[in-house]
Amino acid sequence: QGYTGFVYGGGLWAKHIHDGIARRLHDGGFASLSEAVGSATGKREAPSG
Repeated sequence: QGYTGFVYGGGLWAKHIHDGIARRLHDGGFASLSEAVGSATGKREAPSG
């Protein structure tokens, strides 16, 4: 997929992907990708015992 993106999108395909991810993170109120990972799941307590 990366090769196809490079062939059809040119050398800036990776920058376009990065910019899109960065924009979505910013729009979602996240400071970093690691902050966003798992944010759609509910907070769960650790099992006891």
